[in-house]
Amino acid sequence: VSWQTEYGNTLGEDSVTYLEKFKRLVGEYAISRTGMPARAGLPSVNLYYLLKSEYRCTSKSSNVYFYTLGDYVVRKLTGQRPFIHVTNAAATGLYDMEHNCWCREIIQAIGADGIMFPEVVSDNRCFAAVLAGKKVCVLPAIGDQQAALLGSGLSCTTELSVNFGTGAQISVLTDKLEFSDQYQLRPFFYGKYLKTIPHIPAGRALNVYIRFIKEIARVYKGNVTNDEIWNLVTEKVGCQTKSMLELNMGFFSNPVSSGLRGSIGNIGEYDFSVGSLFLSAFRTMAENVACLYLRLGEGEPDRLIFSGGVARKNKIFRSYVIAKFKPSAGYMVADRETIKGLLIFANMRHLQ
Repeated sequence: VSWQTEYGNTLGEDSVTYLEKFKRLVGEYAISRTGMPARAGLPSVNLYYLLKSEYRCTSKSSNVYFYTLGDYVVRKLTGQRPFIHVTNAAATGLYDMEHNCWCREIIQAIGADGIMFPEVVSDNRCFAAVLAGKKVCVLPAIGDQQAALLGSGLSCTTELSVNFGTGAQISVLTDKLEFSDQYQLRPFFYGKYLKTIPHIPAGRALNVYIRFIKEIARVYKGNVTNDEIWNLVTEKVGCQTKSMLELNMGFFSNPVSSGLRGSIGNIGEYDFSVGSLFLSAFRTMAENVACLYLRLGEGEPDRLIFSGGVARKNKIFRSYVIAKFKPSAGYMVADRETIKGLLIFANMRHLQ
């Protein structure tokens, strides 16, 4: 089940979405302790939908297991039941961060108490396995966001992480367990937590425009690649000095807009071009960062840390964001941050 799958928006027989059913069933207090405000694509909500519509595996004799993707891969490769790292467990919306355990209250409420959940660990303990005839040490999978931010160098509570790829988040570190409906709270390393706002329109939203341009290009040139389209976009944006277009990039559930449709407004007779469209898109993305940062309840950041393909490759987007904050310690652009984060995790002994 992909992170882009939003079963919670599905209507039940009573014309009420499964997301609303989930909220009513579980209650605000239990949801708040997970640090993950309920949304349509949250694993806990998706699981509730599956249990009530497609699967009815509530008996322990059914041998049904709950895994994140990384845990599932470990299970298939080794044949052993893996640990689940707390950074993965917390992302499911089924983990009680206040009591540091699976939230039995939610699990029972949605009818998942017959499912086997893996043991949660907060360190990098490993177990031995044999793969391709070699004995190896298998570490638990960790949250992809936490891996990327660990590898990007995020380590101080005065830094702002701007992680923009296919998906996007802004995040800051905190030493406190501060629950809020304005952001998600996720466990990090070094005994810290991430206050993060995910699902900000970024690469996934930009692809809406890219697919449109690609369709037109095919008519005249035949098959074109995404790289060719992005080369065109980069060229045209570089020649564009300003744009009056007003964009709503809320094509999917996001923290900026309430609807699931986007729009392009304030189009003049001669200013609707590839360059103006994407210049406005990059400006809108930066405005979203500045607006959403206020929800984190922090002072002005000293330093910005950019990561993710969109932020790393797009100097214009970065310049818009920097202009919004004017950080005293400047900014840095991370490279290969997820792999670096995994390496740090594998080699450190006391991350929690």
